[in-house]
Amino acid sequence: MSAEEEEGPTTTTTMDPNDAAVPTLAAAAVAAGDEKKPPAGKVPMPDDYIATILSLKREPPPKPEYLSLLSPEEREKQLEFDAVCAKEDDALEELQAKILAGLRKDGYYLVDESFLEKSAAMRAYVSEEWAKMDWAGSGIIFGYWDYDDPQCVQYL
Repeated sequence: MSAEEEEGPTTTTTMDPNDAAVPTLAAAAVAAGDEKKPPAGKVPMPDDYIATILSLKREPPPKPEYLSLLSPEEREKQLEFDAVCAKEDDALEELQAKILAGLRKDGYYLVDESFLEKSAAMRAYVSEEWAKMDWAGSGIIFGYWDYDDPQCVQYL
């Protein structure tokens, strides 16, 4: 058995976000003291961001039965939307593969320091805009569900 085989955990070659080896490798790297220092201007992506990104899945395209119910104009719009979604899903899968590779290699995934600042600024902006929304005039109806009668919604 070689020195490499005796050291550290083995890795799998799949890029499955549900792969249990990913957190195990990160924890093993920290426990073994093998954690490398990130380059200047880079910071590890927070674990909650990583978990969220890895939990996302590709959305299936609409079924042909649904498309057949649409008018030609609606069908064309739906197909254009599906093409955009497919590109976004492809980009997501590439990002997931990069994150998993970073986790397996170093135990973390690096992002620019500005990433965290921009994320915090965006969260603050969304919170401000959310607070400004007039929910009373939105047309959204809130109600209580009568759990004894699954056919009934009691609107406020």
